[in-house]
Amino acid sequence: MSLIRNQITTFWRYVTKSFTHSILVFTFVFGPHFSQACTVFASKTDGKIKFVAKNFDWQDGKGSLIYTPADQLEHQSIELFGFKWKANLRSLSFHLDANNDIYNDEHTSENDNRFPMSGMNEKGLTVEVLLLKGTVYPVTYETQGNRLNQLELVRYLLDTASTITDVRTALNLINENKLNLENRFKHGLHYITCDLEDCLVFEFIDGKLKINGGNASLRYLALSNIEYEKGLKALPRYEGFSGTLVRKGPNPSGRFAIASWASINSEHSILNDVFQVLVDAAIKVDASPTQWSYVYEPSLGVLSIKDTGGARLLPEMKLDLNTRQETKPVKVSSLLAR
Repeated sequence: MSLIRNQITTFWRYVTKSFTHSILVFTFVFGPHFSQACTVFASKTDGKIKFVAKNFDWQDGKGSLIYTPADQLEHQSIELFGFKWKANLRSLSFHLDANNDIYNDEHTSENDNRFPMSGMNEKGLTVEVLLLKGTVYPVTYETQGNRLNQLELVRYLLDTASTITDVRTALNLINENKLNLENRFKHGLHYITCDLEDCLVFEFIDGKLKINGGNASLRYLALSNIEYEKGLKALPRYEGFSGTLVRKGPNPSGRFAIASWASINSEHSILNDVFQVLVDAAIKVDASPTQWSYVYEPSLGVLSIKDTGGARLLPEMKLDLNTRQETKPVKVSSLLAR
C-alpha cells in the first residue's frame, strides 16, 4: 500500500507540475499582452527638419485624423482645477477610437479632439507620444490647480507652441509646479517633439521630468519604447555603431538603433526612402503589430500616410494642413482604403 501511495503521489506531482507549466505557457503565448511599440525618427536636410516619421503599432488600427482650427477660444482641461489655454494654431492630429485600451476614460468620444496621440501644427511643430514602461509621473495633490492629463498636454502644445523653445517653456511650468500633470490613462508615455530645426525628448522618470535636447541638439532624432538615454547606451551593440548586432526589431533597442541610424543617414532621402525605413522597423508578428505609418513634412505642412501592416505598401494619402478646412474626424481606415 505504501508503494502504491508513493506512486500515486509522484503521479499527481507530475500532473500538477505539467499542468502549471502548461498554464504559464498558454498565458505567455495566448494571454493578454500589449507590446511596448511605436518608432519615431526625424531627418534633416541642410540643417532643417525635412521629415518626421512614425510607425503606429497597436492591437488595432482604429483611429481618426482631426483638423483643429485656431479658434482663439479658451479651452480647459477635464481635470479638477483644470488648466486653461487658447488655441492659437491650426493642427492635424491622430486620435484613437473612444473604446481603445489606452483611455479608460468616460470623457472620451468619437469626435473628441482633446486627447491626441500625435499631431502637427501650422508652424511645423510635431508632437509624438510612445508607450514607456516604468514611467512615473510627478505627484499631484487634491488641492493643486492647473491640472492637465498626459494627452491634453499634446493638445496644449499643438495649440500654443511654435518652436521647441516654446515647448521647453511649457515644460518648465511642470518643473515649477505651475502646471500639474494628472495621470489619467492606462499606460505611461514619453514624448518627442520637433520644430523646423531640431527635436527634444521628454520623459517622466522616478517622478521627475527629464528633458533631452532643446538647449543642445539631440544626438539622434529618434525614439522607441526605451528611455532615450538607455537607447543611447544600447547603440554600441549594433551594426553601424561599432557593434555586431543587426539593427532590427521588434525589441525597443533594436528599433531605436534603426531610427537613430536613419536620423543621421537620411539627409538626401526622398519620401519613399523614409517609408522604407519604417518598413524595416515595422512589427509584423506581435500582439501590437504596425497598423499604419506616416510621415510629416513640417516645412510644407503635409502629412503622408501608408498602410504597412505586414508587408503591404499602399500609395500614400496626402493631407495638406494649409488647405484643410473640414473639422469632422476622418477615419484612418477610410484614408488607407482610397
